[in-house]
Amino acid sequence: MSSGRHFPIRSFVGSVVLVAVAAASVYLSYELVVKPRRALQDQIREQKGTILKLEQEKQRLETYLKILKHIDRRARVEVLRQAKDQQGSLQTTIRFTEVDDAGNPAILPPDFGRAE
Repeated sequence: MSSGRHFPIRSFVGSVVLVAVAAASVYLSYELVVKPRRALQDQIREQKGTILKLEQEKQRLETYLKILKHIDRRARVEVLRQAKDQQGSLQTTIRFTEVDDAGNPAILPPDFGRAE
């Protein structure tokens, strides 16, 4: 077996070490760079979804608040006259006047007659 050619052990060991170092660097770069980046991207995606839901809820609540602010209505009720009609039923004429926050008439509505 000694034909003058020896198996190049040093080259082989050097190649194995080089491949091992390359594989280790690929593994470490995946574990230390790629995997955390994916986890952060997933976290960002979840947070964007949460932000979108919260913004929609905020918009819904703001709309509800606007409605509630405008529901507060005030009126002055005045009894203009009361009299019995021909059948003996009490007839009442009243006036509803919607007023603003300062108590000033907002609009002058018509009088309503009501039989009691």
